[in-house]
Amino acid sequence: MAFHSRVAAQAVVVDAVQQPPAEAEPAPQNGDDKASDIPEDVPKDTEDEAPAAPEPEGPATVTNTAGDSIHAENDVHVTKTGDSFHVEGDQQFNRITIDQIRIEHSTEMRKQFGEASNRESPKLEATDLISPPESEAHFQALEEHRMLVLVSTERTGLSTAVKQRCTSFAERRGEDARMLLATAEDELHAELASVEERTVLLLDLSHNRVLANELPSLKDKILDTLGQKKCHLVIAVEHESRHRFKELREFSGSVFELQRIPPDRIFNRYFDRPKTDFPDVRESPYFKHTLKDAWPPLARAMAEVLSEAPADLTVDDFRRELRKRLGDSTDTLRKLFENPLVDPQGKAVLIAAAALERLPSEAIAAAADDFLRETESKDPETMLLDEPGITQKLELIRDDFNLHGSNFKDPDLGDEVLGHVWAQYPSWHDPLLRWLRQLLLGREYFEWTDQTRLPLRIVKLASAAKDGAMLTAYVETMLASRSQVIRSSAPAVLLGGALDEEIGVSVRYRLYEWSRSADFRKQVAALTVCADKDYLVRFPSNALYRLGRLLGSENPSIRGTAFEATVNAAAHMHLSELLIHFHFSLIRSASDGTSRIPELLDQICVKSEIIEGVRREPWRLLSDPLGLTTSFWRLLLALADPASARLAVRAWLSVAAEIAPHDGDRMVELMVRAVANDYGLIGQVAQSAKSLALDGSDLSERTRELSRQMLNHVFEIEVPLRWTHS
Repeated sequence: MAFHSRVAAQAVVVDAVQQPPAEAEPAPQNGDDKASDIPEDVPKDTEDEAPAAPEPEGPATVTNTAGDSIHAENDVHVTKTGDSFHVEGDQQFNRITIDQIRIEHSTEMRKQFGEASNRESPKLEATDLISPPESEAHFQALEEHRMLVLVSTERTGLSTAVKQRCTSFAERRGEDARMLLATAEDELHAELASVEERTVLLLDLSHNRVLANELPSLKDKILDTLGQKKCHLVIAVEHESRHRFKELREFSGSVFELQRIPPDRIFNRYFDRPKTDFPDVRESPYFKHTLKDAWPPLARAMAEVLSEAPADLTVDDFRRELRKRLGDSTDTLRKLFENPLVDPQGKAVLIAAAALERLPSEAIAAAADDFLRETESKDPETMLLDEPGITQKLELIRDDFNLHGSNFKDPDLGDEVLGHVWAQYPSWHDPLLRWLRQLLLGREYFEWTDQTRLPLRIVKLASAAKDGAMLTAYVETMLASRSQVIRSSAPAVLLGGALDEEIGVSVRYRLYEWSRSADFRKQVAALTVCADKDYLVRFPSNALYRLGRLLGSENPSIRGTAFEATVNAAAHMHLSELLIHFHFSLIRSASDGTSRIPELLDQICVKSEIIEGVRREPWRLLSDPLGLTTSFWRLLLALADPASARLAVRAWLSVAAEIAPHDGDRMVELMVRAVANDYGLIGQVAQSAKSLALDGSDLSERTRELSRQMLNHVFEIEVPLRWTHS
């Protein structure tokens, strides 16, 4: 169904929405991420295209399932044989279906994600939060300027602090607290425009340096929106961005550098035993030194360990329990790497075993030799006959590694090795990154199997390094790998990064960039992640923004699968949220993606989840306090041809027919109000309603009844005539 081009005079303009910048921004950085941390021969995840990977043996492919691959060429032909895709140079396409775009080889990865619940819930609750220093000064700034910017470095509890300020200020004023979840400028504008009046908002940009750096230039629109809606905004930014805010007059008096809450105050808040308990532990040098420098989560963990401990707890017991609670294998790994009996060969074998766990011993030994060459630690004068055998090499780590099963005895130890190396040995960073890249491209001395744990280890390493750019660079490498197993694992790595607490914001932003990239491989990767159930459930609105851009892809296979994924994503949202999303999509552009909104509504509005959501909370749709639902219908009907308008009206009435009769009647009234005072829109609705009432043989009797009701209402509208003088 196509839209007419007659749009300009009737388009609804919302000042708070702007077009996204034409040029791609650099990826948000996490912590102290630096693109320079990635060696020259590793693709950099920046606004520039990554350098081309070395030409692999055989066709370079992008994989979307186990065994499903798509060849990225200028002219692409997708064919399906069994469970696999093969691509030839051609301009004809076969359809990629939503069932075939899926992520495999990721069972262990999915275990890391936790419960699949919606993490976009905007509501904030002030639960168990300690009031930090300077709270009153911060509240005064919020009252005077409607905005508070808190700045801090890592491990000072910044995210917790802004949450406490936001919820406490809202509680004082008897208002709701809501978290803004945008990762890019246009998402932020749309989200601000959709918030309720008199709400205290939180925008945590501590892991999104790009948007944090853009925010000062958006200050006027943000302050106007806050003033119009009588809202207040609390913002968290990392320390490196503070000057951009402090230099602007509009932020004068609103920017504060966060002071960390004293660790002993946090400890005392959560220590639930008499203060006289555990004197030996609390007076020990280990306890005092650890607490003195503890960041807030560590101080709380120390208190909780002691609160739950038996009376005879020793200092060594406390150290072990604390490390266990924190999931810390540092002691074990430190002993392994610092043991004077473990030479460079042993360290290389340990690192290779972590990367290639579950693969044959021969592969681990060969990869260890490669790593030694990368670090230039292998003695060039070693005689050939002095070279240790494969088993002999692995004997160096036999206390912690099962040689025959090719796995670590402690299942968690392998996950920590690469992160430990990154944290403790900065001089090893470049050789480690180069070596991993060569492994991912494919080595001739072994074949990958779907038992490999390297995808999970890549996510763990990038998370430990707080470097989303590292992860997305490796995904690009994986997409060009000689190994089909590695290619098919690339989306799982991208998904793991997108859902990770440390690098998730950065990776989700990169998905935003890839969804509007002209690179077919990046589009497939973004589509595969955004269509995945774990992503859809957690970030439905975020997924919709990215899928919306993929709906406008030049590739019909991408468009078709993005359409189906959009329908699936919508099932995790209330219809009111969905219409607001579509409203801003229409304002941003009139691309092919927006022209399919009537078709999308036709598929979405019959889903049981959508109907049940409206039936349970009809007020969210019918109250329309900001007028965004009526604005959506005015804009959509102004853009739509008669067939598209009929499809959209039918979708709306199909929901109205399934809910309580009085609520269904109000849905009819809402659409009629939307078109009042515009002859063209009245005609569109009247034509659609008449067609449905007379020809809708496939509709329920209740739907046809509502169609007749709508037709009667639009005929009752009186539109005042406007006279002009020549």
